Amino acid sequence: MSTETNRNFLFLKQIEQEIATRVISLIVESGAPVNRKPVRKRDKALKTAESYIFESSGAVITIPELCLASNASQRTLEYAFRERYGCTLKAYTLIYRLNNVHKQLRQAEPGTARVSGIAQQYGFWHMGQFSADYKKLFTMLPSATLKRKI
Repeated sequence: MSTETNRNFLFLKQIEQEIATRVISLIVESGAPVNRKPVRKRDKALKTAESYIFESSGAVITIPELCLASNASQRTLEYAFRERYGCTLKAYTLIYRLNNVHKQLRQAEPGTARVSGIAQQYGFWHMGQFSADYKKLFTMLPSATLKRKI
C-alpha cells in the first residue's frame, strides 16, 4: 500500500467512526422526551395516595394516615385531589368505599346476603347515613341493588 492510499484508508476509518458516534448519540437523544414536565410533589403524592387507597381494599383510611403514607401534607393532598377529580380527599375515599359496596351488592345472593353485613365490611357503621350516601351516589337504595338481578 502506498502512503497516499494508507492515509485515505485511515481518513475513511475516522469518518466512519465519527458517523457511527453521531448516529448512536442521535438515537439515544431521540428516546428522551423533548418537553418533559417536571414531576410535582402534588402529582407524586396523589399517585401514592391512590395506590394506598386501592391496596386498602375499601377499609376506612384516615386523612392523617394518607398524609403519612404519601409523605405529603393534608393541603397538598387536598389540592391534588381537587385538581384531578374535582372533589375532596374525604369525598374520594367515601365514593371509593361506596363503589366497593355497590359491586359486592350486585354480586351477592339476595336471599343470603345482608346489606348491613356488606356495608360493615367497608367501614360503614351508621346505616342511615350509609343508605343516604349510597342513594345519593347510585340513585337507589342499597337494598334495591341487592334485590336487582344483573
